[in-house]
Amino acid sequence: MKLKRLFLSAALFLGALAILDMGDALRHDVEAQPELHEPNSSIAPYAEAVALVENDTTLISPPCRAMYVSTVGDVVVDMQRTGTSITFTAVPAGVTLPIRFKRFKVASTATGVCLY
Repeated sequence: MKLKRLFLSAALFLGALAILDMGDALRHDVEAQPELHEPNSSIAPYAEAVALVENDTTLISPPCRAMYVSTVGDVVVDMQRTGTSITFTAVPAGVTLPIRFKRFKVASTATGVCLY
């Protein structure tokens, strides 16, 4: 019976040591700096920008994720997924429209920059 208690005590002691060691390992991982494996384009709001030129046939590639409006006016675009033509009227200068579009139409009176 004493031998059985001795083995049980030793097993509990070794288990407690293992748990303490694992806790130390977890604490070490939390303090370590995480490594980023993503390109900047996935974590930055916008990675690239290009001036928009009105065109009713040419697709923008890659499609714009947003548009910075540089002069006041109407913005006419074809939406990315559906291709539906949408008009935003009297958009003030300095506004960023968070819309995804594939074509900046000739009917637009505003000028802007494609952000993607």
